[in-house]
Amino acid sequence: MVAYYLLFVSTILIATASSDDVMSVFIRKISTEPVQLYYVTQVYRSKRNGMPRSKYFLYKKEYTNLEKARFGHNETVRLPTHGRLRFEKRERVPTWK
Repeated sequence: MVAYYLLFVSTILIATASSDDVMSVFIRKISTEPVQLYYVTQVYRSKRNGMPRSKYFLYKKEYTNLEKARFGHNETVRLPTHGRLRFEKRERVPTWK
């Protein structure tokens, strides 16, 4: 039996280094090393309408620049169609509350 899932793949910029929100300013103040921009690709199971089904991700990968993030996002979209993206069993930690 083969199980099929609808997946939601998201790649976002984490701009803690340049954002003016309270948490970013706080992180820059307490950090002992330079805070840098980075990109995160996350995969969630999704509903029929394409929205994430839960706040727990199945897969996560970080990238240091936009070019790598674009390539990684495209690979992340392509690999599940061939059964080659392995979802790691990890502690289920919500990405938002």
